[in-house]
Amino acid sequence: MTSTDMNITPTTTTPEVQGVVTVKLTETKSVQIRPWKGGDRKKFKKLIRTEGSEITEKMVTDLLVYGCIVNGDSIALTSSELKYILAKIREISVSDIIEFTWTCEECEHENNESLTFDELYSPKIGNYSTTQLQGKSIKFGEIKNAKFYKTHISKVEEESNIVDMVLHIDSVDDGQDFTLDSLLEWMDDISTKEQDRLYNEYQAMSFNITEVKKFKCKNKDCDHEEDYNFEEIPDFFPPSWFI
Repeated sequence: MTSTDMNITPTTTTPEVQGVVTVKLTETKSVQIRPWKGGDRKKFKKLIRTEGSEITEKMVTDLLVYGCIVNGDSIALTSSELKYILAKIREISVSDIIEFTWTCEECEHENNESLTFDELYSPKIGNYSTTQLQGKSIKFGEIKNAKFYKTHISKVEEESNIVDMVLHIDSVDDGQDFTLDSLLEWMDDISTKEQDRLYNEYQAMSFNITEVKKFKCKNKDCDHEEDYNFEEIPDFFPPSWFI
């Protein structure tokens, strides 16, 4: 694994696709998405039928996210970008409305809510820049080799956030004389304080979404407010997709 592998940009051609919508993720990256087609749903149902409990997140994202991005093979998305793009594809394919019920912790009132994805997620556009680590200049940037990124991020079982950050390192002191392994070894050798500071700075540069929203109980005799975490969106796929 060499820095060249991490930084090679494969040559691609852009086919004509109907009904595409452009979504901006960072100051230098936008993706074009299309709605799900009947064939995508058929393949999804087949995945559920054939893989069952063995179905993986990668299988779903390859089909229903990257498969619906123009030149998806040449695009690499972070976990936050994946979640947001999946929501935007669902928005143009099914509906932009999410409906769910939550139970008030104070009065146990059942609250029915309805909101749009724009109300649910508050995206922050990414803008990669340069920072310092142990006297060295670290420049972060977009993933140039999507295949390399997807291959390695899918294998990670621990600290995938650190691997994601390292894969976004574009240069060290304006050079690219490093490998993925050497960068990960460097991360292992620095103090946790230094690593956390670097990661927090990387996160501040990256695309992010807010997944927690506050709701007020609709019981007129209750003033309780509660945070609802949308790490998983209820009824994201229509029931008909599982029949």
